[in-house]
Amino acid sequence: MKNRNVLISGGSGHIGKPLVSALLDRGARVFNMSSRKSGIQHSSLFEYCVDLEEDGEAADAFKWLGNTMVGGLDGIVCLASRASKGIRISMSGNQFMEEMRESIKPVVNVISNSISLLNSESSIVLTGSAWGKLSPRPEVYLDLNNEPSLALVAAKAATEQYGKYLSVLLASKKIRVNILTPGWFPAKRGPQRDDYISSICRNVPMGRIGLPDELVMGYLYLLGTGASYVTGQTLVIDGGYSAI
Repeated sequence: MKNRNVLISGGSGHIGKPLVSALLDRGARVFNMSSRKSGIQHSSLFEYCVDLEEDGEAADAFKWLGNTMVGGLDGIVCLASRASKGIRISMSGNQFMEEMRESIKPVVNVISNSISLLNSESSIVLTGSAWGKLSPRPEVYLDLNNEPSLALVAAKAATEQYGKYLSVLLASKKIRVNILTPGWFPAKRGPQRDDYISSICRNVPMGRIGLPDELVMGYLYLLGTGASYVTGQTLVIDGGYSAI
């Protein structure tokens, strides 16, 4: 990754921050577009606060990128996305479409604004979800009421198919597009619920939740030259959850 330009959307979050650090450690120049700063101090890290769901803000962010970056982009990782929670079978069509939009629009805005900035043989990595392929099990979530919404699972399935089609359309330009799909990598928000973690672990063959660094290695692989013949694929990192 030495001297390569990598854009990360949502690089200040639970997974994004360790990925930013790993790329900087490997000599990359990292451009983080996120709703907040990462707090990482490094001469090769450039950050811009933006709501990528808003078209105007996204356009301004990419103007900043074009003015800040020397040379084109060698890699993109799309992490920024909103995840609606709760089972609401009776939501209206408008509510459903709004929640889908919140999840997938930041991804589309990043890709549509960055195509002209990509170098040949660059790599795009979208972030999928186990719920783009599998139905969530409501009982795992106990009484937390944080089950993925119907709109979210539809948006994650759409993200994966968007990435696969994009890989076909960009292959002639020698630009690779892949999807990394995490399993259970819950971020701690509020008091620790050990019963919730135990409920998750009972459903994972490896018997534990994932660690952010275990996802980071997947992103690095798909961004790097070791995956030079890999495109249109989904790399699942889930401790075996999708195998049962």
